[in-house]
Amino acid sequence: MTREEVYATVGQILNIKPEEVTPETGAETSPDWDSLAHINILTALDEKTNGKIAEIDDFMEASSVEKICAAMSQNGLLS
Repeated sequence: MTREEVYATVGQILNIKPEEVTPETGAETSPDWDSLAHINILTALDEKTNGKIAEIDDFMEASSVEKICAAMSQNGLLS
């Protein structure tokens, strides 16, 4: 999965354009990123990686695009 695909997925869930998604986009900076959106983002990414996101222990705490991409990169899921 690419960084652009992560941005597009987050944008789709938050109803914003992918180009408006930045590394800082997250629970603290986006009013639309609530607990339900967080679960929806993680679920969508998990589906796109064939269930590999669920195997990452600390992924639920990844509360921004930057943290999501870092966790995915550390686990070989981001190209």
